[in-house]
Amino acid sequence: MAHYERLSALDAPFLEIEDVGTHTHVAAALVFDAAPLRCAHGGVDMERIRAYIGSRLHLVPRYRQRLAYVPIERHPVWIAYPMVPLFANQALGFALFSYAGNLYWGLNADWDALPDLHDLAAALHTEFEVLRDAAGLPDSIRTSVA
Repeated sequence: MAHYERLSALDAPFLEIEDVGTHTHVAAALVFDAAPLRCAHGGVDMERIRAYIGSRLHLVPRYRQRLAYVPIERHPVWIAYPMVPLFANQALGFALFSYAGNLYWGLNADWDALPDLHDLAAALHTEFEVLRDAAGLPDSIRTSVA
């Protein structure tokens, strides 16, 4: 069974009225002093920023979720979405986490470096099913890749 969280009473109407001509997102522009993050060449140390954000993402569950819709009634909901960003010189990101008693996994890859990602995903899917069967769990417990 999928676990999800319905959008709040404030967020759902915004989503409902948004279209190509009506934007309901909120934005901000901030100006920071770059001195603490400046590199020797004068630019900003983006790797340091990425590493810091990556170390804090676990504190913001919403950033590990995506929007989906409940079948038939079409209510918008947040569902778990296992994904990790790719950094410089990284070809594959593998996310694996548990949430509400379920195990979720996802792959993110540089297609130029790993063009056969679909083969890896299929092999992982098969092996998770082998593990499920070896553990004696029912076939109703399925695996999926995001």
